[in-house]
Amino acid sequence: MSDDIGALLKSKREDFRVEIRKKQLDDMLTERRVKSTLEDDNEEKQQTITPEERLKQLTEGIKEFIKAFVGGDDEGQLRNLKLIRKAISIKENAPLKPLIESEVPGLIIQLLDDRHSEQVELQHEAVWIVTNMASGPFSKQLHNLLIQEKVIERLIHLMDKTPSILAKRTILWGLSNMAGESFDYRDIMIQLCVVEVLMNIIATCSLDIDFCVTLMWFISNLSRGKPFPPEAEILKCFSVVRQGLMLEYVDILRDGMWALSYMSEQSEKIKGLVASGGLIPRITKLILHENQSISLAALRCVGNMTNSIDAYTDELLQNNILDAIHIKLQSTRIIIRRESCWCVSNILAGTHQQISKLPKKMMIWYERKQL
Repeated sequence: MSDDIGALLKSKREDFRVEIRKKQLDDMLTERRVKSTLEDDNEEKQQTITPEERLKQLTEGIKEFIKAFVGGDDEGQLRNLKLIRKAISIKENAPLKPLIESEVPGLIIQLLDDRHSEQVELQHEAVWIVTNMASGPFSKQLHNLLIQEKVIERLIHLMDKTPSILAKRTILWGLSNMAGESFDYRDIMIQLCVVEVLMNIIATCSLDIDFCVTLMWFISNLSRGKPFPPEAEILKCFSVVRQGLMLEYVDILRDGMWALSYMSEQSEKIKGLVASGGLIPRITKLILHENQSISLAALRCVGNMTNSIDAYTDELLQNNILDAIHIKLQSTRIIIRRESCWCVSNILAGTHQQISKLPKKMMIWYERKQL
């Protein structure tokens, strides 16, 4: 009976974690999609026009793009792709349906081919629109088109071959959108050796901070979800995550910490690398980070580590993990307190020596409170 209760509680906890992370992911996708539009065009008014005006803008863009595509008018194609992209880059209720049901997706996919490789800005817009569509509400029609036209394969090939770092980042941003929305897309990317392509880019290109931010977000999305991705693939990404966690750039820390939490959930080898790679002191410090998402991911990672062999728990205790958890247990956020309690329960399931650490710490905390 106790095993059944334990299994039920674990199942409920997993459901809760998935629900929370899915909401965070949805919010993040929306924020990045809209933020990118605003940063690129500095046109906040795009977010305030009426749905009717937006639909009119989209309809005009679709009609004029098709005309420009048929007529071989590159400038007209670019101008109207921008119009279409702006029309669908909004937080809620983007008018994707008329776009998906038009001829445009099939035409845009053709722009991803090598013969358009010198038209960097045109391909940039094409990638942007394709990935915005792919990360919107599920459409069987679009899903089938993306699979049939081998869009993911085209994007990975283009990311590998284009000399433009901006183009590489845009494509990677799009792939990350798609991997975050669909584990099917994620698995196709893995099968197409996307990790090897990225490792080659890292080794041979001079990367800016924006690319590094997008890279960490992609690794996070590549590592998450069940069924888990192949362990061999996430092991290839570990060194990138480790380097990112040594920086003080919030976006990289957030996605890197989430990536490590996903990795350590599924792989004992990753837990061993965390311990041997000197990451435990860093993770302990990040639990107290002012960014709540970073703090939550660090707690999740500690929970995974304390749910493994005793040596990892011993090292965490040596790095004063209980002091960090004690602070987070006083958080106003229930998910932070929940994860903190999970860490404590794992420690209390350890050796006698590990268990004895908690009463000693409690006495110290009590004495400090009385001062």
